[in-house]
Amino acid sequence: MGTTGSLPRTDDASVLEREVVRYLDTVSAPPEDDTARWSRAPSVKRILLPFSGLEPSQAALAATVELCGAFDARVRVLHLREWDQCRGARFFLESTAEARELVRDAASQLQVSGVPAEAAVRDVHRARLAQAILAESGEFGAHLIVLGARSRRLVTALIVGSTSHEVTRGAHCPVVLVHPARHKRWSRQRASAGPRTS
Repeated sequence: MGTTGSLPRTDDASVLEREVVRYLDTVSAPPEDDTARWSRAPSVKRILLPFSGLEPSQAALAATVELCGAFDARVRVLHLREWDQCRGARFFLESTAEARELVRDAASQLQVSGVPAEAAVRDVHRARLAQAILAESGEFGAHLIVLGARSRRLVTALIVGSTSHEVTRGAHCPVVLVHPARHKRWSRQRASAGPRTS
């Protein structure tokens, strides 16, 4: 599996989820001293946060705030305005104004938490969400992608497809998959454990 400060590439969903939790716990912890843990941490200056407004992306936003407590990084919040075609005509699932308001609100939540954040909206066919995220990651030069994910068995994801699975497989940088239930449980455990001491 991956070493401290890195994430593995694996097709085993349960293994990946365990590694994500371990990774978040590692990067959010205070350093043992001035050089020990942080000298082994990756250089993360740009984080891409795909944001839909649904519960998985809300959990990813909360996890991004926690990650930015460990890294001096800026965040690009990306909202994909999905479209499809019917009888040759293109139709969108939301208006441009709705999309911009959604992503601005998410960026504002990060800024209130002291995280430098910018907002971006891209129009994309609903079948090409993963490709759009990967393209944005490359254009932004992201060092990390934080992506909300629904709890779905690996076999189901392989059969019907999964945006998070496609992004994880195709990304040029580490991808943190955040499952809402697991993130809530992890946050409660962190809170009940209290502050760490060196």
